[in-house]
Amino acid sequence: MFKSYDATSDTLASNADYSTSITVYDSEGATHDLTVYYNKITNEDGKEYWEYMVTMDPSEDGNSTTSGTTKAGVLMIGTLTFSSSGVLENQTAYTLASNATDPTSLSSWTQATLNSADGVPEFSATFQSASNGSALSSQTVEFSTGLSASNAQWSSTCPTTAAGIGTTAANNAGYATSSTVNASTSTTNYATTSYTLNSSANGYTSGTFKSAYVDDDGVIYGTFSNGQTRALWVLALADFNNPSGLTSEGNSLYSANSDSGAAKEGRANTGTLDGIAGSTLESSNVDLATEMVNLIIYQRAFESNSKVVTTADAMMEKALEIKK
Repeated sequence: MFKSYDATSDTLASNADYSTSITVYDSEGATHDLTVYYNKITNEDGKEYWEYMVTMDPSEDGNSTTSGTTKAGVLMIGTLTFSSSGVLENQTAYTLASNATDPTSLSSWTQATLNSADGVPEFSATFQSASNGSALSSQTVEFSTGLSASNAQWSSTCPTTAAGIGTTAANNAGYATSSTVNASTSTTNYATTSYTLNSSANGYTSGTFKSAYVDDDGVIYGTFSNGQTRALWVLALADFNNPSGLTSEGNSLYSANSDSGAAKEGRANTGTLDGIAGSTLESSNVDLATEMVNLIIYQRAFESNSKVVTTADAMMEKALEIKK
């Protein structure tokens, strides 16, 4: 499939059996669609072998070695080995060598780096800037099929370049059997039409600040238009040996003096400091003018009711006098 790939053609991978896209983001926050092509190679001894190729839009490729060639946009190539029951058993992965001069040669594609933390193969992508068209700094992207190496190493029998790949188990043993880890959501190979059940990427586009909130510990978080939330600052609280000795400055503001003692600052929910109630109003919420009007209304109502009682009392007295 790599040999037939032509970046100058309308159909990049003409012999691919299936393809799927993954959205990634560059250092400027712009989106790019990576296309992963799959092609079945052969069946042998109950196993099935597929080749795959991770690509980007050739016009967005800023790699000086591949840009402008028939292999522009190719980021990673490799093979997948499935058992007779469709379970992914092994994988190889190759990326363009840093000193390569001929990207069209399979010998220029060497074993991909495995992430030291999770044993997943990585590739470098150099995107063109959306703002000025220049090449951005290369960024590392992990490509996970669900299979990984617990020791973050390729097996000793794995071919060192893509030129050594064949259609036997020995040629496609990227990971040693003892260190192969298969996730529950790994790629499978069943006798049905190919489809993408789920895929995910942990990047995000650029965003602008939208709002902020404070949690119980006084951490101020900012929310952004791209759905991300980030901790920005921590709100400090102050305690005093004699809080009642503080000097009132008006508008619910107080200042320290010799009676109160110096402020002892710290984070909320630490030591003697309480938590913070976010999105609540702690200052006075009484409007003096409104309350004065209400007081006059209530006073007039009370006076009116008092007159009613007085009138009723006078009527009762008159009725008693008539009876006598």
